[in-house]
Amino acid sequence: GNITYVKKRPEKRSTPYSKNEIAHLRKFGFACKLAAKICETGELKYFWKPERWNNRSSCNRIFKENFSKINQDTLEGYITLGPSFGFNISGYKGKITETGFEIKCEPLQKGGGDYGATAKYVMGGGVIVLKNPTNKKQPEYSIISFRSEKMLFNPGKSISIEIEIKGTDASLFKDYADKKVYISVITLDKNETPIKYSYTMKL
Repeated sequence: GNITYVKKRPEKRSTPYSKNEIAHLRKFGFACKLAAKICETGELKYFWKPERWNNRSSCNRIFKENFSKINQDTLEGYITLGPSFGFNISGYKGKITETGFEIKCEPLQKGGGDYGATAKYVMGGGVIVLKNPTNKKQPEYSIISFRSEKMLFNPGKSISIEIEIKGTDASLFKDYADKKVYISVITLDKNETPIKYSYTMKL
């Protein structure tokens, strides 16, 4: 295997981290966790093809794209679930419930975007960022990934998605006061291979 020679063993840092360094490390940790959670939804990860020539994995690409876009302290800013803007949705409305969330989108043909002529199924996928724990045993923030069931696609029909958080994530969801949902609509072909994704919507 490869062997690395060093002339001197690195010394342990003797000075404390500055406020800027601490903020950078916290932001780095948040972006790493966010990228890993987005990758948990295979239909979203599909669009983040690894760049072999640049030695960048799917997760690394997501990390770099989102590192500076959201403030984990205030949840201001936005999250990018796809590598580019994605197709347009003319309008949507939704709400966060006690056990998850629901969202209803306008028919895709109203948006006039390229959602994929061969689309047969449609689904939603994304992440929920949790902040301000009411249970003090929880960390300052957590991130949950989710994906909906696949539905038959009709470009002239509105899309309704309801997500109920289950399992261990259910208690986590209830333990935080502030929640932000980031979701993208994904179209799939007859073999359930992803075709296109929408821009990232936020609740």
